[in-house]
Amino acid sequence: VTALEVADYAYVMERGRITVEGTRESLGRNERVVEAYLG
Repeated sequence: VTALEVADYAYVMERGRITVEGTRESLGRNERVVEAYLG
């Protein structure tokens, strides 16, 4: 189980700053998030 499978909302942090935030669905559609974290 991954965090996105159980979370309603998530934040992506880089170097201590929130760079992206949103629902599981919106993060899954975000090209930057998919490339960097979801493969």
